[in-house]
Amino acid sequence: MNKIPKKAFVFLFIIFFILQTFLFTALAVTTIIVNNSKVAISEVITTDYPKVKVTVSVVDRNNEPVENLTINDFKVYENGIKRKIISVRSLKGTKPLSIIMLLDISGSMQGEPIEELKNAAMEFIRLMPNNWKVQLIQFNEYINDVYGGFISNKTELISTISQIYAGGATNLHNALGLSYNISKQTKESDAIIIFSDGVDTMNVAGSREKAINGSLSCKAPIYSIGYLGYNPQFGSIDEDLLKTISSNTRGRFYKTPSLNEINELYQRISRILNNQYEIIYVSEAEGKKGEGVNVRVANLDKETNEWVSGDRDYNLP
Repeated sequence: MNKIPKKAFVFLFIIFFILQTFLFTALAVTTIIVNNSKVAISEVITTDYPKVKVTVSVVDRNNEPVENLTINDFKVYENGIKRKIISVRSLKGTKPLSIIMLLDISGSMQGEPIEELKNAAMEFIRLMPNNWKVQLIQFNEYINDVYGGFISNKTELISTISQIYAGGATNLHNALGLSYNISKQTKESDAIIIFSDGVDTMNVAGSREKAINGSLSCKAPIYSIGYLGYNPQFGSIDEDLLKTISSNTRGRFYKTPSLNEINELYQRISRILNNQYEIIYVSEAEGKKGEGVNVRVANLDKETNEWVSGDRDYNLP
C-alpha cells in the first residue's frame, strides 16, 4: 500500500480544517443570538404598601421559561437589603395580558420576509390565551394604530394581519414613541413586542435619542426582534437601539438572519409572558413619597447553583 506523503497529509488536514470551519460558520449564522438577563421584573405594584407585588420572568440558558419555582427559589432585596417574601405563585394561564404589537412593514420587508412576519404574528394571536388583548401598530413612513386600542377578537386580528403588505420608508423612532405613550396612558399594557428589519429612515434630528430616552419611563417591558434581512441595499438593523430600549425596560432582545426562526421567536416570547411569577414581599424602605427604590429579585439557577438576578426601580407611594 502506498503511503501518503507527509506534506500531502498536512495539506489535506489544512483543507479539512478550513472546510469544517466554513461549514460551522455557515450553520452558525442561523442561530438565534440573544443578549438577555435570566431574571426580568416586568411590573412593580405598590397599591397595598408596605406589601409590594412584583411580576418576574425567569429563563434558562436556552432562554426558555423556568417553571415550577417556589418561594425557596427566590430572594428579594431593596437598595441592597434583603426583604421578607410572603408568597410566590405562578401566573401561568391566569394573568390577563395586554400586548402592544409593532410590525415593521417598510419596503425592505417586501416578498418572503413580510409573509413570514405575517405568519408568525398570526400564529402568536392564534395561540395566545383568550384573556390576552393586543393593540396592533403597523409602521412604514406612516404609523397606523389599527384599532386605536386593545382588542381580544382573534378572528379580527388575524384577518387584519393577513392583509398587510410592505412598502415605503421606516418611521421606527416615532412608532416606538407612540407605544411608550400608549403604555403610560392606558396603564394596562403588559408588554411591547416590536419587529424591525432596519433602521429609521426618516432622518428627523434627535428622534433616535428621543426614542432611547423615552424607553426609560416606559412601564411595559419591550421584547425586540431584529431581522437581519438578506438584501444588503437596505442595510441592517439598529441593534444598539433595540438592545438599549429592551434593556431599559427589562425586556429582551433577539436578532436572527433566518426567516424560519421568526415564528419561533414570537412563540418563545409568548411562552415567557405566559410563565411569569408573582412575588409579594414586605418593604421596609424609608424615604419621602416619590423617592426611588431599587428592588432586585434573585433566583437560584439550578444549572449552575448560583444566584442570578434582575432589578427595577419603583417610587415610594
